[in-house]
Amino acid sequence: MTDSSVLFLWSPSLLNDYVECPRRVGLGLWNEKPQGEGVLLPEATSGAWRGNILHKALETAWRTSATSRSFPQQILLETIEQFGANAQPGRRRLLEALITEEDQRFIAYTWEDLQELRGARAFTNDGVWPEHAIESQLLIDAPEGTHRVKGRIDALIETDEGLAIVDYKFGETRDSQGNVLPSILRQFATYMTMSFTSGGETPNRAFLIEGLGSQPEDVTDRLPSSSTILSEFSDLANTAGTASGDPTALVARPSDRNCRWCRERTGCSEWPPADTATIDGEITSTARTGDSLAIELDGVNATGLPRPITGPLTITIDPSDGSEDLKAGDSLRIVGAQQPTGTGAHRLKVHAGMTVLRYRR
Repeated sequence: MTDSSVLFLWSPSLLNDYVECPRRVGLGLWNEKPQGEGVLLPEATSGAWRGNILHKALETAWRTSATSRSFPQQILLETIEQFGANAQPGRRRLLEALITEEDQRFIAYTWEDLQELRGARAFTNDGVWPEHAIESQLLIDAPEGTHRVKGRIDALIETDEGLAIVDYKFGETRDSQGNVLPSILRQFATYMTMSFTSGGETPNRAFLIEGLGSQPEDVTDRLPSSSTILSEFSDLANTAGTASGDPTALVARPSDRNCRWCRERTGCSEWPPADTATIDGEITSTARTGDSLAIELDGVNATGLPRPITGPLTITIDPSDGSEDLKAGDSLRIVGAQQPTGTGAHRLKVHAGMTVLRYRR
């Protein structure tokens, strides 16, 4: 099977997107001209970059220092420098302050957890990591052709009970009741259907590592069945043709969780949810004040707020991807907005609970 014969390439995260909101997948893959352009808030941007840095540092350490009993912190510093070398100025400043002392403890605990799972093997091998391949694929047949599901795991280790997948998370992992999020369990279950060894052996255990002293958690018994995962991928493959013709024909499932960071929300007819407060306005000026960007808006129109906005509005936002090049004449929409402070001259600080959308002339 060559790549040229594979029509679509999927991933476990795309499957999660599809299960949560099929229309998000359709718009993301086939909607070439969304109505607007999202400005990611710093919490979203920094969270993604933080996770990428910590994952890359751990992968590098496994490749070069697998027999070390403690995590070599110098590797983390070098990884931050590598990520910042080619970054835009705004992102580079973000990276410089991104990794905290808590993150350093986090990655140290994660390293200890991985070594504990590996047992005596951790300090007797030749230092080569990974012990097995960390990428694999699954082929799904559909009426219009073959689809490939590609997976990349954090680690695959040998235990006394067989092969175990290890995934470490540096962000949100549990719901309000303390249960592991379904998206994480679905990701594990997808990997369990794949073979990461030359002999074709599939994993039979799954461990979640959350760091900061928590023990590796065996989540094997909570995973969806392989048949469920294969059925969901088949459903995704079979609807791909429909979505390519009309993405809006797919079901939308708007919710605060599904829509909050969705890049396709500006092309979705069900965004924003009807009960969400919004503020619209046109940028008249921007100015940096310390680590924040102050944006003056005029022609303000607000819906869903307790009190009307009777004059111009100044919003402040931490610069992140897409926000530094905001300019006069751009239109902004703030979704999930709170009531601004002040009268006459209103002020609002944008935080993680809000989403800022930019519309260019």
